[in-house]
Amino acid sequence: AYISPTRVMWYRNGKQHGLDADKFGSILYYYEGVRIPPHFFTKPETVTLKEVLQHANSEVRYVGMKVIGLETIMSSKETRIIHKDEDQFGRERILFQIPKVFEEPTLYVKVVNSTPEPDGTYKNYFLCVPPTMKTCQQAVAWTNYLTADKYHPSQES
Repeated sequence: AYISPTRVMWYRNGKQHGLDADKFGSILYYYEGVRIPPHFFTKPETVTLKEVLQHANSEVRYVGMKVIGLETIMSSKETRIIHKDEDQFGRERILFQIPKVFEEPTLYVKVVNSTPEPDGTYKNYFLCVPPTMKTCQQAVAWTNYLTADKYHPSQES
């Protein structure tokens, strides 16, 4: 946090995250450095995918997807699942599209980190891939500058 006689700002991993308030009554909210509508932070359970997708700012749309979470995104009628599979280590992957996140069509592939967090859980990551991807294998291979038939790691770190 940064605290001065006139201002309080919260940070996470070097980016503004949370409350930014001054002594004159101005309050702003940030999520990973992106200014967001107040209720995205104060009442995230009320935020809908439709609301997120209708926001004019693409960074706010992207952060909004993080706020509402994977379950909400995947269960939405807006989401189009293109392909599902498991990687060679048995972790689920999902290739999906959510229209209107950015101007051009964009696909995401959900992958699971191979390194456990300190609490033993594994984080999901969402990798943005080109709209030409047809399978999870192809999408993950593309992120490693390879074709699907050439991407077969024997271990990950």
